[in-house]
Amino acid sequence: MAYLIFHELIEKFQALKIERKLLVKLKGKVRIDDFDGIAEKINAYNQNGLTYLEIYIKKEDMGKVLGVLADYKVIDLQNETATLEDVFTQIMKISLSP
Repeated sequence: MAYLIFHELIEKFQALKIERKLLVKLKGKVRIDDFDGIAEKINAYNQNGLTYLEIYIKKEDMGKVLGVLADYKVIDLQNETATLEDVFTQIMKISLSP
């Protein structure tokens, strides 16, 4: 039973095509629509004049995202692999959508 659930999770993860998570800290505000058609998902918040982004992308879109970020004053950029928790969160959002 657990194997079937795990196998289904892997299939859904592959369908989502989320492979990378970029953590970005930059000065000023960001136009989220700059990432339309590139990012699979973006979480953003502002604090003390800085913007913090969590950008989920496909591996092949890394260059496009970096091109968009070149227009901003990036202070920090971290490149991570999407975790099982990230995938689970995405799958739950999709499953709960009407």
